[in-house]
Amino acid sequence: ANWVPAEDLVRSPGEAQASLPRKTKFCCFFSSYLNRTTEHRGRFFHLLSRYKRVDAGGKALNNLGLVVPFDPQAKLEFLKPYKFYIAFENESVPGYTTEKIAEAMAARCVPIYWGNPRVVEEFNPKSFINANDFPSLEALAAQVAEVDRNDALYAQYLREPYFKDNRPNEHFNPNRIRDFF
Repeated sequence: ANWVPAEDLVRSPGEAQASLPRKTKFCCFFSSYLNRTTEHRGRFFHLLSRYKRVDAGGKALNNLGLVVPFDPQAKLEFLKPYKFYIAFENESVPGYTTEKIAEAMAARCVPIYWGNPRVVEEFNPKSFINANDFPSLEALAAQVAEVDRNDALYAQYLREPYFKDNRPNEHFNPNRIRDFF
């Protein structure tokens, strides 16, 4: 996994207001594959697509006619105009957080996160939409639609620092994943 440098997630003053006009697209999704263990990704993609088109830039469910290169900088540039990014892990395991949520944050998209049930120990829970806070994927999709329709609510997410006190914590360490295994 290519990790986003922690300093790229530190918010600067006035940044939220400046990034709002650049958010011209709704939501995107990346997945290389979908199988029985990752079907929740496809299910949520289809649920949210009922509300508005979700652009899929990976190999799975691709609806762009091109696959965004598996390169951190290319992906970051691709993500920047989107308001939201579906950041779903392969599985939900305590302590297991991949680059997905951080990539969304680096591009200043609001992450729609599913995965690590303890992700709020790593990131400010007010800075992303956490699937763990909803009883179903349908309820999660309804919340994303609500935030999309409400500019003031969307701006609240953009203003929140990703880290408590806007400073990276001990969880945001690339070696953590290696140590996990």
